[in-house]
Amino acid sequence: MLIDKPGYLDVIVIQITIENKTEIDLGETIMVAGDITKDGVVELDDMTILNQNYGSVADVNENYNINMDYTEDGMVELDDMTILSQNYGQVRNIINYKEGGI
Repeated sequence: MLIDKPGYLDVIVIQITIENKTEIDLGETIMVAGDITKDGVVELDDMTILNQNYGSVADVNENYNINMDYTEDGMVELDDMTILSQNYGQVRNIINYKEGGI
């Protein structure tokens, strides 16, 4: 199962079987901001893309991208770069459900 949000590292849950009409509580999943390229790692390429869009404002700049606005304040700014920098080096989370990973 893939849990995904644009601009964030995805979470993959493996070894999960869902029977017809069965509910499974996966608990709370923390999404890590910064994977703009969606390659499973927060790295230099992501920082470069965010830097190219730095200073863009919603409804003003055509290069504004909400997927890089981690503070959701309508601007790609220092706070968004700080969030990405704090997550630099993080990789996608693969959780083995059968081993009690959730």
